[in-house]
Amino acid sequence: MNQIETKYIQIEQLIYEQSLMIEQLQNRIAQLEATVHELSQRPETRIDRIEYKFDQLKVENLNGTLTIGLNPLHAPKFEDLTVENQQIDIKPDNHMKALRAYIEDRINFHLKDEALETILQLEAELRVSVDDYYRQMMIDDIRNQMDIRIPYYIDLYKNKPNFAEDPLRYSEEVVLHMLGDIRTAYSAFLQNLPHNLRKEHKG
Repeated sequence: MNQIETKYIQIEQLIYEQSLMIEQLQNRIAQLEATVHELSQRPETRIDRIEYKFDQLKVENLNGTLTIGLNPLHAPKFEDLTVENQQIDIKPDNHMKALRAYIEDRINFHLKDEALETILQLEAELRVSVDDYYRQMMIDDIRNQMDIRIPYYIDLYKNKPNFAEDPLRYSEEVVLHMLGDIRTAYSAFLQNLPHNLRKEHKG
């Protein structure tokens, strides 16, 4: 085989390899175009309005940021909050600070170590399943409300016997009250979540 024939074979081999590469690239482009088309056909998820209380949620549509309970960015100031037509009045003494610190620790422990398990239990009970994104959203929304909600719950107990003298005696009762309402908030969120945002429940 002379040099010209060898060169010709090499050129043919190079052309063949380039043809294969071009065919692979064309297939890849076709796949990407199909994926883009599929994504463009998916319905857009919208959240138009959500009305809720800490222990009660009403979801109408979904779009943007979802919060459970009060939105801390638009919440009234402490001095504007009322309970049974009475102004909230939390005495800033050491006992009250200790009560608040205890409640914060307990609720933070729940949000860090117990909340996810609670949500998963509720999903099993309600036969509803959601992505981790929405589970974390629920937990974060509750956490973001604590600066407002803790004074609110403390104020619910201010007329209890001997509260002014020893508010810490009601610390566990306040915590259990809050945890009960938080669980109710999780449940309400799951029950009112639009079907297109739910995952297929397994089990």
